[in-house]
Amino acid sequence: MLDLLRTREGRAASRVFVKVEAIDRELLRCCPPYMGELAFFAVSSSYRGQGVGKQLFQKAVEYLRKQKISSFYLFTDTSCNYGFYEHQGMQQKTKKICSMKIGDHTEEFEFYLYDYHF
Repeated sequence: MLDLLRTREGRAASRVFVKVEAIDRELLRCCPPYMGELAFFAVSSSYRGQGVGKQLFQKAVEYLRKQKISSFYLFTDTSCNYGFYEHQGMQQKTKKICSMKIGDHTEEFEFYLYDYHF
C-alpha cells in the first residue's frame, strides 16, 4: 500500500477508491438492512456471453440460500455490465450520479445498489 501511495498515479487511484467507497456507503444508507453482500463479481471478457457469469451467479445465490440469507445486495456502476444483474432477477434500489476525475479528464458515472430477495 505504501508503494502505491508513493506515486502520483497511486495517490490518484486511492482518491478514486475513497470516493467510490463514500458513494457506496451513501447508497446503502437509503436501503433497509441486508443479510449479505456480493462484494466482487467479475468474469473475464474472454468468457463473457458463454453462460459462465450466469452459472457463477446461480451458484452464489444457491450458497446464500443454503446459509439462510434472505436478502443480499451489491454495488455496481456504469463502467460495468449492470444489466446482467437485472437479467438475474436483481432489482436496482437506488443510484447516484457522480463526476470523477480519471487521469487527465473528468467522467460522469452512475453508481447503483442492486438487491435480491428470496
